[in-house]
Amino acid sequence: MHRGTPRWSGRARRVVVGFGLLVVMVVADAAAIAPAGAAGGGSDPITAAGSRPVTEPATTECTSRASFTHEGSPLAETAPDGWVPTPREQVADQWLAKLYTEVLGCAPDQTSYHRNRGLILDRGCTPETLRGLATDFLTSRAFLRTPYDAGERLLVLWRIAHESEPDPVAFAQQYRRLVMRRATWATVVREALISPDFAAATTRRCAGERYGWGPAPAIDLPGRLLDRLLGLLGVVGSGTGADLQRALDRARPGRTVYLARGAVIRIDEPVTIPSGVRLATLGEPGPSEYASMARLVRTRTTGAATVVVSPGATLSNVWVDGQRTDPAVGIDHDSIGIQVIAGSGRTSVRDNRISNPAGWSNMVLAAGPGLTSDAPAFVTGNLFTGYSTKFHYGETDDTNDMSTNQWGFADAVSNSYGNTEVAHNQMVDITDVSVVMFRVGRATGHQRSVAHHNVVVNAGNSGWAGFTVDQLAGEGTTWDFSGTEVRDNLVWTSPNASLITVAGIGTKPWFGDVVGHGTGPVRFVGNTTGGVRINSESAFMVTRMTEVTATGNTILTRLRNHSACPDAYVTVDEAPGLVIDVPYTEASLPWFPHIPAWSQGCLVVHA
Repeated sequence: MHRGTPRWSGRARRVVVGFGLLVVMVVADAAAIAPAGAAGGGSDPITAAGSRPVTEPATTECTSRASFTHEGSPLAETAPDGWVPTPREQVADQWLAKLYTEVLGCAPDQTSYHRNRGLILDRGCTPETLRGLATDFLTSRAFLRTPYDAGERLLVLWRIAHESEPDPVAFAQQYRRLVMRRATWATVVREALISPDFAAATTRRCAGERYGWGPAPAIDLPGRLLDRLLGLLGVVGSGTGADLQRALDRARPGRTVYLARGAVIRIDEPVTIPSGVRLATLGEPGPSEYASMARLVRTRTTGAATVVVSPGATLSNVWVDGQRTDPAVGIDHDSIGIQVIAGSGRTSVRDNRISNPAGWSNMVLAAGPGLTSDAPAFVTGNLFTGYSTKFHYGETDDTNDMSTNQWGFADAVSNSYGNTEVAHNQMVDITDVSVVMFRVGRATGHQRSVAHHNVVVNAGNSGWAGFTVDQLAGEGTTWDFSGTEVRDNLVWTSPNASLITVAGIGTKPWFGDVVGHGTGPVRFVGNTTGGVRINSESAFMVTRMTEVTATGNTILTRLRNHSACPDAYVTVDEAPGLVIDVPYTEASLPWFPHIPAWSQGCLVVHA
């Protein structure tokens, strides 16, 4: 009998690891609960300036199925003036959206958002009004029941009170007071919201300025007692991308590499998840608990993705942060967030927080070399935010580069893979297109992906479109989109933001006469703006695409001229076989071949 180092069975190892994880979760939950009721045996009343009667609190509701309504008339109202970049109302729309994405980890519910917006309009956009709203969110039952520890809660507080990463010294002081029970959570919230910094930012917020985030890098959150033990068990803690890559390279197909909760991993070269391997945060927190996720942070532009998901791999329950507003990073066209290479096995990106891309997209999907699109890919349950990206050309004058097609805007999902399900994602303040279904190379099959039950909200930032089915440039070429669907999605804007169009089924408005031809059948059905009338130049456009069915959509618009394209509720140009159940206008879209760029369509000519 062997009497050396004992060889544990797979079952024994799983028992030990499982027990360790259980202990960690119990400790984490206890730490999360302690600060709220510590030092004084109860929560503090909010007595600082800006307290409001308890009979009129803010509402803290995420988007629900109730928002997917199909009511309202008329479908279109025509505004007397065109769209301009200057916000129309003195309301802190982007900051208000952050109360939902940063505190609750979700897209806002329409009714809740507009009720809270109404409070700002009624009371005035003042430090007191915003302080009251922030207090209601940060001390709400919905937030306090989230299993955050003190460090994670403080990270959320900084993202609301300062709209930035924490200052390490101030953060450490707040953290010590909470864990030593020298202050309650309510006290720390009150102090942050009555600070001069919060009041000073009111003018900017209330002007509707699209701010994004302050120019500061991410900091490490305080470690937990068992993080070192977890490291011995193979859980990857805070460190570098090289550390993470070594752990991924050791993993066999079918295994999961776990990241410690709240870990910050700084990435200066692309990290690749091997085929068949899953990368996830311990305990699998979803977007509603994003501050508990391990955070993959870009530290510089590389001309490549932060994370590469190989065929058959999975990225789940992780925060991928492009850090565009960190001065050490900035903007670079090809420094995207996630590159998904599909075509073998089940490739999945699900339940992540994805934000702040340095490049042109948060996520790009394509088939791997020599692979087809027979195998499925999934992009589901993610929260995308594009606060630091910009829609209007003038917002990024210093970094615009026509020669490289580099602008301030960015997509959420740029899908060049033919067999992708994009579903149940939440996309807030995306400035280019939330979901693009690009043509795919003929050798890989054809584009037949489906986007359904996604939520698209443009609150502070405007955007180009919610969805596109995109032939790209290539005059005389024909591309197969049969089976592509965009259905049952919710899309809306605040009064201070717009989408030029909810959907482009065909992209002649982007590329003009050089756009390729698309063939269907393609379905754009059951989409809605809920109970909100949005700012738009067109509800949707169908161009150079055959056999399109566009029925059952309820898109309430306030039509404003945005670009050189003609204004119409629905614009149609070269759409044989169109089946549609709403009024539309046939028009020949103008083309601007003198523009020295790939995109020469009428939609490109906007402010």
